[in-house]
This record gives sequence, structure tokens and C-alpha cells, in this order.
Amino acid sequence: MHIKKIFILIFSGLFLIASYFLLAPQTTDTSQPALLEFTGKIVYIQLEGGFYAIQADNGKKYVPLNLTDALKDTGLTLQDNLSVQVKAEKQEQMLGIHIWGEYIHILSLTPIKN
Repeated sequence: MHIKKIFILIFSGLFLIASYFLLAPQTTDTSQPALLEFTGKIVYIQLEGGFYAIQADNGKKYVPLNLTDALKDTGLTLQDNLSVQVKAEKQEQMLGIHIWGEYIHILSLTPIKN
């Protein structure tokens, strides 16, 4: 009698586990990062020890992960209030200490002459 109950419990548990894996929605994200194109200014933010970010002309805020490297390609140095044209990929899954804006990876950065 006990063996039959144990067998039923084990079988029920295995059935539930198998059902979960067969019926659960697939969460594999194969989408490409969102591409962004905008103009804005490089700004120095005095939060969490200070960092440079980009304030877009449309009001959106971005924290670039590779701002220094992107500037090296232009031959410019990092400076506050530099107007730029930016092409970037939005980093949806990125977490960090800067709670100021959305994280981006810059694909191209072009200074705008005023």
C-alpha cells in the first residue's frame, strides 16, 4: 500500500516537472539591440563619484559604456558641453551603479561645430 502511494507521488511529481518544461514559454531573446541616432551634449554628472554622460537634445539621458574610446577615434578629449551626433546601440540588459539614464554602446560619435 505504501509503495503504491510513493509510486503515485513520484510519478505525479515527474509529470508536473515535465509539463512545466514542455509548456513554459521560451525566453530566448534573439532580438537585435535597438539602434539609436541622436544629437546632444556630453555632460559631467556629479553623482556616485562623477561620470560623463550624454544629454540628448530631445531630453533623454544616456550613459555611454565606451565614451572615452569613441572620443579617441575623433581625436578629441573628454570635455563638458561638447555637442555631438551619436549612433549607438541601446543596452537593455545592462545594470550598473549610474541611475541617471539608459546605457548605450556608441557605434559612432561626431562632434558638432557650433
